[in-house]
Amino acid sequence: MLSRVYNRVRSAGIAFVNTGVTDNTITEHNRQVIMINLFGLVGQVLTFALGVIALINFDLLLGLCLLASSVVFSGGYFVIRVGGKRELASSLILYNLMVLVGYLVYSGGADNTGPLWLYLVPSVSLFFSGLKRGTIEILGFMGLISLLMFYDSGSLLATQYDHSFKTRLLLSFLTVTFLSCYYEYSRNVLYKHM
Repeated sequence: MLSRVYNRVRSAGIAFVNTGVTDNTITEHNRQVIMINLFGLVGQVLTFALGVIALINFDLLLGLCLLASSVVFSGGYFVIRVGGKRELASSLILYNLMVLVGYLVYSGGADNTGPLWLYLVPSVSLFFSGLKRGTIEILGFMGLISLLMFYDSGSLLATQYDHSFKTRLLLSFLTVTFLSCYYEYSRNVLYKHM
């Protein structure tokens, strides 16, 4: 009985992740479609669960923002399923992530832990947008986050962060961005070489 349930769940998961894959070969297109589906699923489940927890804790605005984000993450899957538009789906997921993380930095999220989600942006942006465009997106995003945190000693924020926290957050974000960019560059060189 348990093995049948496991096999059904596994089959459904594989079918979900492979929605939009054109054939059984490993191509860049298929790899991106699988990652869009997978990241959309993970984003949808996490934001939904955290949204419900925020509502239970009577944080209405945070809960509604997380639930709305969950709906947008699921939209990436439906864009792939209905129209097969990989670029639209990846942009929907990436920009939804950026807006959500921006809001979490602005508001502090739950117990001022919102900025911890900042580290998802570099790898997702570089994967979906490539090295050049992804780097530009990350730098623009970092500029907006820096403006939010440092303008007039954080007066644009709905919460308070220590100056040392903000500085270290951005330095560690730059480090993760640099390492992610180097990884993407190395992957591109290897892909072209093959």
